Amino acid sequence: MIHLASCVERLCCQQWGAHVSRSFRRTFGDDLAAAVERGVRLRGS
Repeated sequence: MIHLASCVERLCCQQWGAHVSRSFRRTFGDDLAAAVERGVRLRGS
């Protein structure tokens, strides 16, 4: 049950994260967005 919840949570985060990163890239540019994404990934893992 807990495993399923974490899978759903991860999927939602990916969907939401993709939308946010698109907006972020449009606003701040690819370089900064890529740096932020790397930072988030490092902290998340």
